[in-house]
Amino acid sequence: MLFKRGNIYYCRLFVPLDLRERLQRKELKKSLKTSNRAEARAAAGALVCKAETAFFRLRTAMLTDRELEQITVSILADFSGKIDNSRKDRQDVLSFLGSGVPYGLDFNGDSDVLPLLEASLEFPRNVSYAVQYYENKLQEIVQLKQSGVFRSDFRSSTRKTIQERGLDVAIPPDGWFDENDPDWFQEPSTEFAKVHDAILDGLINGYSLELARVQGVKNPAIEAAISAQIEAAKPRPKLSDLWQEYKAYKLARGKWSAKSAKGCERFFNDTVKVLGNREVADYHQEDAVTLLEALKKNSAATATGKIEFISSLWKFALKTPDSQDLWKVRGNPFAEMQIAGAGNDVKKVVPYSPDDLVKLSAGLLEVRKLVEPHRFWIPLIALYSGMRQDEICQLRTEDIVEEDGVLVFHICHKPEHKQKTKVKKTRVCPVHPILVRLGLKAYLVKQQTDKHDRLFHTLSWSEGKDWTGRIRTWWNSTFQVACLGKGNLAGKSFHSTRHTFIDWFKQNNCYVSYHDRAVIQAMVGHVEGDVTGEHYEEDFSNSEKLRMLRKLDYGFDRELIEKLRRKEY
Repeated sequence: MLFKRGNIYYCRLFVPLDLRERLQRKELKKSLKTSNRAEARAAAGALVCKAETAFFRLRTAMLTDRELEQITVSILADFSGKIDNSRKDRQDVLSFLGSGVPYGLDFNGDSDVLPLLEASLEFPRNVSYAVQYYENKLQEIVQLKQSGVFRSDFRSSTRKTIQERGLDVAIPPDGWFDENDPDWFQEPSTEFAKVHDAILDGLINGYSLELARVQGVKNPAIEAAISAQIEAAKPRPKLSDLWQEYKAYKLARGKWSAKSAKGCERFFNDTVKVLGNREVADYHQEDAVTLLEALKKNSAATATGKIEFISSLWKFALKTPDSQDLWKVRGNPFAEMQIAGAGNDVKKVVPYSPDDLVKLSAGLLEVRKLVEPHRFWIPLIALYSGMRQDEICQLRTEDIVEEDGVLVFHICHKPEHKQKTKVKKTRVCPVHPILVRLGLKAYLVKQQTDKHDRLFHTLSWSEGKDWTGRIRTWWNSTFQVACLGKGNLAGKSFHSTRHTFIDWFKQNNCYVSYHDRAVIQAMVGHVEGDVTGEHYEEDFSNSEKLRMLRKLDYGFDRELIEKLRRKEY
């Protein structure tokens, strides 16, 4: 957000809710050192990118309470579990040592360890000695934690825990682990210290539990609570696991195309950048608020759409059989979340007016027909067939053929040729006589003679844009702006040609009878979802479709049509 102090522009950024406690600030302000608004906007954009990167790094480096709890409980489980199991199996000291000493008991010349193990494993022998030993160790660990001192053995144990768990925590340099190195006295990162304290908490709990056990305190409630705590700390599915399951479900059932999956993957990655990849059960409504705030740079509709996508992940999890056992979720924290006004800024596509059509058609006279034939023919085909932009761009020369005396487009769904339709089915639409008059059939013959496989060999396929990359931006941002003027573009884009085609039939009473309406729907690829019609009725004949198509007349004067027909370059 830009604001001025005197003549100088400043940038103000709001700190995300989940980072405010850590940064101890609600917003960040920085001078852009310029009085020029354009320069300020550019500098602010770069600053926002740096801030978002910094926020992301802070989040990924932050350990959640859940992760720290898992470290603490794993230490407790390792410490008390090994001793308890050995006691139940009546192992002697030497065989126990061979199976691994529990974390927190380090021999290193400690002569007290063997008597302690004997006392622990062969209860109730030497009970008083074991009690005294555990009390001393417990006091030692508590004092160590309170002092904030990092002892040599726990420094190494903390580093090992971070590495084994793959935690994104900065580890101090090697010198910090050597008492003879100057780096020994440096302070580690806050996250490293948290892991260190989590380990100490686990040992404190472990010593406390064993102290009670060697004293003969058999409290089933305490034992059950410990078991429940250990069970609860086991790793649970993360958001990335839920996403993979959801994506596989959508793709396997044909609900998504590869392009849709890629778009949703971007939404998912945007979410992870803001909230991190945590366990599914660890997300709450506060996270939804944080995500909404981070998405405010998008339009209200886009931000709400992304929130609704994330919400759909939780809906999927809740519909999964035994969802509480599998995903550990009881509700959807992202439900009913949207930005105010999301429904008001949706760009509604509107058809072109008759005056617009005349200006756009006249504009085609300036297009280089031989060098860029796609710019000349694709808009005309769209206006006289109602085909979608990508459906026209993907046409092959073999897709325009004569059947029963009628020249038709085969609008194919053939993924192997990088051709697709919205409903994944091939349909047929006649070629309007105006297109034949303007020379489309002659252009087709030339492409075949030149051995071009594609009707528009000047187009190329690219990931995410398919065949439309070279015409979409040109039409929306350049051509229609030049023809119609910037003040007359509200709701208008290339897709308006399809709306114009359909709207012409509506405005000229061609939707009055159900039969005529169905013929038009068949040509433009609108499916009503009627099982009987979809599976058992045959398509309308080409002659019937052409009869309806011949009615289409945009009212262009003969002079304009003739100029377009004679255009050779």
